[in-house]
Amino acid sequence: MKLLNKLKTDNTAEIKSISTTEIEIMNIIKSFKPKNSAECKGTSCKLLKCCAHITSTSFIHICNSSLKSGKYRERLKYSTVKPIYKKGNKTNMMHSRPNSLLTTLSKILQRVMFNILNQHL
Repeated sequence: MKLLNKLKTDNTAEIKSISTTEIEIMNIIKSFKPKNSAECKGTSCKLLKCCAHITSTSFIHICNSSLKSGKYRERLKYSTVKPIYKKGNKTNMMHSRPNSLLTTLSKILQRVMFNILNQHL
């Protein structure tokens, strides 16, 4: 309880910049592994890396509008869950683990949010 009282202060810092830039979006896209596996909407990271210079302006607009409104779009919450075999009998689903394939845009937006929070701390 003493620790919580120490953490309560009136001079908490606010996050000054809640937006992203083209450089940040390009760096995030470049950091993705160039996999051929497609996400739940059918876009692979390899394809996204090839056309990043074209799509980055759209991603900036979508990310900034989401950050300013504080809303995470419903379409970004969708994922495809596929079973990944661990060990044992392959026909028994108890020997598999779930693997979620998220949309590429949701991965970009999550990374932008992470970067903003990480800079704030």
